[in-house]
Amino acid sequence: MLKTTKHAETRMQHRGIRPSDLTFLETHATLVDEGYILTNRNVQYIETEAKRLVAKAHRLKGTFMAVADDHIITVYKAFRKGKSHRLLHR
Repeated sequence: MLKTTKHAETRMQHRGIRPSDLTFLETHATLVDEGYILTNRNVQYIETEAKRLVAKAHRLKGTFMAVADDHIITVYKAFRKGKSHRLLHR
């Protein structure tokens, strides 16, 4: 993460830019000569990746992965007849 100057922090407040917005820009925007700019192409890529992520989440919904001693033991759809698991809260 880049460090902000007092001037940048003041401008961020005036312009409604949050610190998390800067992290987002650093991660997703295009690097140009003197900084970063979020282009239409960047936004299109983000939208495409978000759709893929949502599709994967729907496809894997209800999938159980058994783990022991840092090894994956088995994987299956957990909400079929006779197979349900209590959720552990982390």
